Amino acid sequence: MRFSSAIKLLAFLFLTSLCIQSAAQDKGNPHKTIMLILGSANKKTLEERVKLGLELYDSPVSFDYIIVSGGCGAHGSAICEASEMAALLKEGGVPPAKIYKEERSKSTVQNYCYSRALKKEDGTRLINPDDTLYVVSNHWHAIPVAARFTTYDSVHAFYYIKGGILPSETDKVDYTGIYNKGNLCP
Repeated sequence: MRFSSAIKLLAFLFLTSLCIQSAAQDKGNPHKTIMLILGSANKKTLEERVKLGLELYDSPVSFDYIIVSGGCGAHGSAICEASEMAALLKEGGVPPAKIYKEERSKSTVQNYCYSRALKKEDGTRLINPDDTLYVVSNHWHAIPVAARFTTYDSVHAFYYIKGGILPSETDKVDYTGIYNKGNLCP
């Protein structure tokens, strides 16, 4: 009985904090809440990541916009990752005006570098200090990306991961190196 009450209290506190965050945004708070979905050259993996993004989008968190990050032909694939993800988000009910595409990246490092440099039509940056950012993936590479945004960009970044994709023995990317290296971006 006590365990159930504690869970209800934690759920109440979590939902209350989300409501406060949403109310602050509605009152002209300049800080935004953004989702960044990391791409994949594998179409099934890409679809799983968008599904996670839609799950988070349908949560009590109110997102100002969503960035889909992934280039065309990364790792020799025939798909344009950001375009595929944007289409899936639209099919899932996300308004097109909330979706921004980063279409140049071909690696996790480039997902970070090119996404942080994205600008709106008016020339202002999409991701700014004190914004809240959720990095979405079904692979643990979302952790160092979120950590970089927090440490190097003064963003309140979190990772949202569901899935069991782990680095393989042939994976040449040093994910801890993504976080530990100083200036990764040109």
